[in-house]
Amino acid sequence: MIKQLFSALAYLHGLGVTHRDLKLENILLLNGEVKLCDFGCARRQKQFDSKEFLGTIDYLSPEVAASQPYTHKTDIWAAGVVLH
Repeated sequence: MIKQLFSALAYLHGLGVTHRDLKLENILLLNGEVKLCDFGCARRQKQFDSKEFLGTIDYLSPEVAASQPYTHKTDIWAAGVVLH
């Protein structure tokens, strides 16, 4: 499941899309496959304010919490929190 989660994130990031609200509630398990859902906060990297404070507080990367510029790497942080 971990491999599938990171594969899904790699696919999104390869398209230039950042989910920005990755959390347990937005990860589904269907027939043994991991699916991401709730793309309401997702944006292309070039289409969002990289200082915008958004997401679920328990999963926020330090950059987002400090209102500093961030990238798709904020999704990797959130995935680490999910795995922990």
